[in-house]
Amino acid sequence: MLKARAGDRFIFGLSAKNIELLMDGRPIDIDLKELGCDSGHVLIFYGKTEADMKAALEEAGIELPEQTS
Repeated sequence: MLKARAGDRFIFGLSAKNIELLMDGRPIDIDLKELGCDSGHVLIFYGKTEADMKAALEEAGIELPEQTS
């Protein structure tokens, strides 16, 4: 995986192996401190549909705001 920051843009490049791991149910959690931020995380994960992804987050105990896209 490639992680970089260019000004206010965060760049995350996924390799074929990353995609395989995502499809195997292994999300990627990126600590933004690695890219010079004070705090924050990015969670990248896979689901066949948006409904599947919302259900997976709920199952993991992560609540989503009312409006998601």
